[in-house]
Amino acid sequence: MGHTTVLQSMLTSIPPDKVSVLVNRMNMNSRTPLEDAESEGKKESVELLKSWQQPVLAAHAAATDKKIAALEEADRHKTKELTKLKEELAESQLQILALRDVGNRKMSDMAAIMERLNRLDIYLRTPTDTDETGDQLHDPQG
Repeated sequence: MGHTTVLQSMLTSIPPDKVSVLVNRMNMNSRTPLEDAESEGKKESVELLKSWQQPVLAAHAAATDKKIAALEEADRHKTKELTKLKEELAESQLQILALRDVGNRKMSDMAAIMERLNRLDIYLRTPTDTDETGDQLHDPQG
């Protein structure tokens, strides 16, 4: 009976969140207080620990469920953010491809214009044309 009274006093004197630690703590024989009480045949202590164990386990399960719910909500939020970022990335990639196509078309257009200008320049030159230094640009063909 003395063990049970001491145990009851201990369980009621500590904060509820610490009861779980006490009830589940292993001793040097790797046994919990419940396992010790059972092995020593302390029936009243076993009943007391079992009566404390159920609410402690329920409270622990509820706290764990809250943590899981919070983590799931954070996960949903992060997943939503990642999805939005992926969509923005895909849109940016499409814009880059479109700009690259425009750039390629402009380069192609510029090359065609330069080719036409070269042909026009050659066509308009006469055999006596000279550059800035006075050198003839063409060999006169006679």
